[in-house]
Amino acid sequence: MKKQAETVTIVTDGAYSGTQNEELAAEKNVRLVTTNLIGREAEDIMADFEFSKDGRKVLKCPGGHEPKSCSYNQETG
Repeated sequence: MKKQAETVTIVTDGAYSGTQNEELAAEKNVRLVTTNLIGREAEDIMADFEFSKDGRKVLKCPGGHEPKSCSYNQETG
């Protein structure tokens, strides 16, 4: 994969979690979001959410509503 012009978020199976994969993805301007369960198909839970450019804040849910609150955990991303 070539380096992306804008940050791309990819939801992957939990098997892709880990510092090395996150660092390799970051070099390509890709943010990995991994599921907790390994081997199960992940629901398309984030595709219709609108996030800030840095990916740390939910701006709108699939229904178009802004969250009442939002927090970001620096340790877990």
